[in-house]
Formats: sequence, C-alpha cells, structure tokens
Amino acid sequence: MQGEFWRKVYFQAPQPLQYYRLTVHIPKKKQLYYQISGAPAASQTDRFLSIQPEIAESNYTRTYTFEVRDVPPLKEEYLMPAPQDLAYSISISSIDSWDKLVTWYATLIREQDTLTPEIAKKTEQLLKGAWTRQEKVKRLYEYVATNIQYLGYELGIWAIKPRPANLVLKDGRGDCKDKTTLLSTMLASAGINSYPVLISAGDTRGINAHLPDGGSEVKAVPSLAYFNHMILAVEGNKDDELIWLDPTSETCAFGDFPAGDQDRWTLIINPQFLTENKTDTSEDLASKNAQDLQNSLYLFQKSPSLDATSNLKRLHTDVHVKEDMSVTVRQELTVTGSFNIKLRSQLASLDTNEKRAEFMHKELELDDRAKIIEFKSSKLFQLEKELKVEVTWTCEGYLYAIGSQFVLELPLAKHPYAELLSEENRMYPAVIGKALLLEDKVSVSTETPFRIDTVPEEQTLKNEIAEIQLRYTQGKRKAEMHQIVRFLSPTVTPRNIEHLKEIVRAASNRGTKRFILTQ
Repeated sequence: MQGEFWRKVYFQAPQPLQYYRLTVHIPKKKQLYYQISGAPAASQTDRFLSIQPEIAESNYTRTYTFEVRDVPPLKEEYLMPAPQDLAYSISISSIDSWDKLVTWYATLIREQDTLTPEIAKKTEQLLKGAWTRQEKVKRLYEYVATNIQYLGYELGIWAIKPRPANLVLKDGRGDCKDKTTLLSTMLASAGINSYPVLISAGDTRGINAHLPDGGSEVKAVPSLAYFNHMILAVEGNKDDELIWLDPTSETCAFGDFPAGDQDRWTLIINPQFLTENKTDTSEDLASKNAQDLQNSLYLFQKSPSLDATSNLKRLHTDVHVKEDMSVTVRQELTVTGSFNIKLRSQLASLDTNEKRAEFMHKELELDDRAKIIEFKSSKLFQLEKELKVEVTWTCEGYLYAIGSQFVLELPLAKHPYAELLSEENRMYPAVIGKALLLEDKVSVSTETPFRIDTVPEEQTLKNEIAEIQLRYTQGKRKAEMHQIVRFLSPTVTPRNIEHLKEIVRAASNRGTKRFILTQ
C-alpha cells in the first residue's frame, strides 16, 4: 500500500527490561494511529504501564517517541499463553480506517482467483458423481489439502499476496494463501461462494487474547500485522452457516478444525464485493452475521470453537495376566479432532510399521521391558475423522510382589497436564487449547493361580472447568476400570486453576490405577 505502513512491536520478555524506546518518523501531513496493549500480572501490586508518546514536529516531519522504563519480566509457567499474547506491545498504523486497508487488500488479491480452463477441468474431474453441496466441498478441500504441497513464499509482496490459482495448480505447491486461493477458485467453479479469512493461528492469538473483547485493538488500529495465516470460510447449506476450512492442515479431516485456528478474531474478506459496485464497506465487529457477507466487503468474526466430544482420545486396553507373572496386552487407541490431526501427521511421517511401533511405545509410555509384537492402524493417508491404532505387546515379570499379594499397575500414560500439580501459585491462564475428552478403559483377566483381590474405590468429581468419572467392576478373575475425563474450556483463568488441578490430581493418582492380586 504505497505511502502507508503498519507494524506491531513487543517489548517484554522473561528478563526484566530497564529501558525501551520506539521512535517513529512520519511526514507531517500524516497521522499516526497507535495502541498500547499488554496483560499485566495478576497480583495486587501489578499495574498497567502507562505509555504516551512524546510528539515533536519539524517543517516536514512529525516524530513520535515511545519510552518506557522498568518493564517487569514475564513469568514462565506451564501451559501459559504465548509470550506475544501477554507481552506489552505497540501497534502502529498510518491508515485511518479498515475500509481503506481492506479495500486495498481485496484489490490486491481478487485477480489471483481467475477461473481458467485447467482449473475448471480439474474441478469437474474431482466432482464427478458428487451431488450434494457438502460432498463437493469435501472433495475439493481434501484434494487441495493433500495434493498441493505446502511451501512458504514470504518474500516481498508475496508475504501477503497469494500467487495466481492456476499457477498453484500447475506447480502443485504453495503457501497458506496460495492453497486457500486455489480452493476458493475451484469452489467458485462449482458454484459455491467462499471467502478468504485472515487469522492469527498457532500458539499466539495475536489480538489481545487476554481481554474478553480482544477485538477492541482491531477497531483502534487498522493493520495486517495481527494476522499470520489465511484460511477459508465457505457458505454452507443454511443462510447463516459458514464451513471453516484450513487447507494447509494436510491431516485435518473435513468437518474438523485445527485447535490453533479455533476461537480467534478473524477478518473475513469478500473481494467480489468490489466488482459489484456496492458502497457499504464498513463492518462493525458484531453487528452482522455470515449471511450478510455477500453484501459486505469484510466482517470481523470469531472462528468456531469445537466442543469436548469433537476432540476425543480413547484408549481401550485388554491385559491378560499369565501364571508366570508376565502379561500380554492389546491396546486400541482411537482419536478424533486435534488428536487425530497430530497423531496422523506423526505416524504418516514414518515410513515403516516398525518405526511407527517404536513411536507408539513412547507415545503410550510403555514399560521399558515391553516388546511390541504387532502394530495396526486405520488408513493413515486418508482424511478420515477418526484414526485407530492397535498395538499388542508383552512384558516379562510385569507383576511385582508385596508380601503375599501381587500388584498390577494398569498400563496408562501419565496425565498430560500433571505438571500443573507442582505449581503453588498461578499468574497467567492455563491454555489447554481445546475442549477435550479423555477416556481410558482397562479390562484385566488372569490365569490360575491369580485372582483379583482388590480394586480402588469409585470416584466422581465435577466443577465448572472439568469433570472425571472413575468406575470399576470386579469378578474372581476379571476386573475393569473405566475413566472418563472432560475438559470443558480451552483456557482456564488463574482464578479457576484450582478447579482444573482438582480434576488433574484425581486423574493422575496412581493409586486408582492399580489392582491387587492374590493366589
């Protein structure tokens, strides 16, 4: 955007900062728009640093000088938000309205989605036999996600401008902007409207994530510096429905949504608006919904956040105790949502089942003596909403004796958030990143002479953050443990951290994960 600029700078780190200065020189005729942001710590003595620039003018320039002293360090905590979401920052821009910025950006990208005969032909091939809108969107998404290799182009204007869709199809590679543009163009060939979406994805949320209304910074300072990624919003079957797709995530099944894209302020853009001679470009943050996109240039909207049942990690374990104190164990792991995306990517990157078995040995935190004798998985290279992995292993001398009794440790990995229990005080929110459901079911059978003598007591805990249910059944030579843990919120405030710890403590208790056997 000729003659204009925007930027966001951070000036807080894990180390104390004695002095920081930012100087901005601009032509005298221009105005600087700025916003100071940050998340001061939560103790009674904390205060938000008050920073106001000193402004000096000469005949031709205006100079803004931001100075600050004694910036406190960021405390490092387990599961803390990204440092960029906590650190003090200064956002600056020479642009006085989002209308101007989005009009320029939409003009920059709208020529890149030109429908060519090659794209039309490929789209027709992919959609042969697809009759429903959802099936068409699914096929095109899966093609771009899995067949167009990700390759970043971040130099010059290509850091924000996608390459032409026909070139992306021809080369078979591109970055997030390129893949989004190709998918949008193919959808248009099928008569389906879609819109590019700018988002701050990954660990950092980018836009005042610590505030209930993170969009306040957006309204104050128009800037593309808030965003680091482009995805796509597709019109669904209903007037107000959007289907959110990230074609860069090559292991994300259609209908799922990466955790790093969820619950973020986004900028949805309708480049075609500029070709239809409409005039109402302005969009309030929350005044309109998806059905208004066709008649708007842009819309600020939160991306969706999936519920706990969409992110499932279920482990069913069958343990057979033999008379020589060894065990044969079969474990079936089922994952969906973000767990599916991550595990599918990890296993698909390995080229043999032997390597995948070795990976699962570590993933399941098996006993060092355990030997995996069989590995199976559902189809790794198809974007299915569910991934199943099955391992069978043996371990000699797995039981250990205490007097006349024998202890069977149920083969379960430690709880993923157990490290929280070592903290005495919490300053920042704990970012789990997603609502999720963890289910463990362990069935035990024994050979003669072993009998099941004792199983732990059942337990139920529930609060506003999470819940756990722990159930047991017991027979003479068979017993079962069934544990379900639900985390209901992707982010837990320091005020509620004890509620989270209460559930994690119960789930991490090894005493509830062992059976006592006798002869």
